[in-house]
Amino acid sequence: MIFFNMSKAKLQSNIIWRKAKTVTMDTSADFQRLKKLQDKQLIRVEKVSIENDIKQVCTTHTTVGILGAAHLPFRLGPYDIYETILSIIGKQNINDAMILEAHIHSGNDYFVTNNVNDFIKNGKREKLQAVFRGLRILLIGELESLLKN
Repeated sequence: MIFFNMSKAKLQSNIIWRKAKTVTMDTSADFQRLKKLQDKQLIRVEKVSIENDIKQVCTTHTTVGILGAAHLPFRLGPYDIYETILSIIGKQNINDAMILEAHIHSGNDYFVTNNVNDFIKNGKREKLQAVFRGLRILLIGELESLLKN
């Protein structure tokens, strides 16, 4: 039998941390504000690894594999989610589509972005959330308000 030497406070902290909502941050999201929420153990911040690396994030998700350039001469993995996202946010938004696709596959609670043009404007958020049940696209201020309640 193995006994773990962990204080009751530390054990409760770990349980709360596991129950924290998971947030996939878009590359445009304000990481400093998200980090403050993570430091309070209100959320766990995760990111998709296609661009700059951020060391303080708990988990990094990779995108579905792509051979060749980002213009997709050949793609590994399910194609329908990616194409649906592109049809809503615009064919020119390849990186945004890959990041959102990885978020959907991750099952995280919230997708946080500051990219209003590609994810929010002209009803894009509503269209994406209608097509992908359970998807929640939020601006950082919206997430902060949600966590206060």
